[in-house]
Amino acid sequence: MRASRRIVPLDGTDDVSGTEVGFKAARLAELRQLGVPVPEAWAITVSAFEEFCATNGIRMCDEPTPVSARRIRTGTLPAALDDELTECLDALPAGTYAVRSSAVAEDGTSFSMAGQFETYLSVPKEHVRDRVRACWAAALSQTVMAYATKNRIARADRMGVIIQRQIEARHSGVLFTLDPVTKSADHFVVEWVEGPGEALVSGSVTPERIYLNRRNPIIPQAISRDSRTTLRWSNDTSTDPSTSSGVPMRRGCFWSRRVPSRQSRREAPSRGPAPTCPRTSPSR
Repeated sequence: MRASRRIVPLDGTDDVSGTEVGFKAARLAELRQLGVPVPEAWAITVSAFEEFCATNGIRMCDEPTPVSARRIRTGTLPAALDDELTECLDALPAGTYAVRSSAVAEDGTSFSMAGQFETYLSVPKEHVRDRVRACWAAALSQTVMAYATKNRIARADRMGVIIQRQIEARHSGVLFTLDPVTKSADHFVVEWVEGPGEALVSGSVTPERIYLNRRNPIIPQAISRDSRTTLRWSNDTSTDPSTSSGVPMRRGCFWSRRVPSRQSRREAPSRGPAPTCPRTSPSR
């Protein structure tokens, strides 16, 4: 049996599982394996969090959750974990970082827990450790506890943390492979906004939106020129995006060269005009 690891790369070359790093981190590794342009990242494992709790004498099952959360936010990282984290940050080519929660209970087949945990963007190196502890503590928030109780699922306190190169995006988007309103799997729903993803997932702006047929994905004709400029072919970068509407997408895959994959403030659906995507809808 492989020994427990504290920090693992999410570069697609190493086998990671959702039970080891949380399912958000595991999905990022899968995307890298598929060749999708995911910003470089490492993941602090669930066992590293358990080691942290043991080092600080935190017993989440034996004490009130507010007490545990407070002790997590002020706890001391074990020396070995702290050293590995320093090496990880030095290895990532980033001026700032995205520090993102990755719970074992997240991105499940029945419940996504979208928007329930914490993610911090543009974090300077000297604040990464505080944000890691804040992601751990978020697993014990009242919001998460209420979500778990309402949906009759286990506590979500098995938490990994993603540390990712921060992308200063011109555009940010969300791709739903299952329509969050109709639950139809016949088409993809793609939403995007200019700038970071916070405006999209918080519902503070109305996003651009297109629907792509799963079997015959075609960029819609009725789309603005700015949107056509944003959209790019995944397998033919020589195609002029201003003339690509109405043409089949050859691999049924969407992304923009200026849209970072899977990096946003919260991975919750938009609350703009229809489709009104509930925060608790599965995003897969």
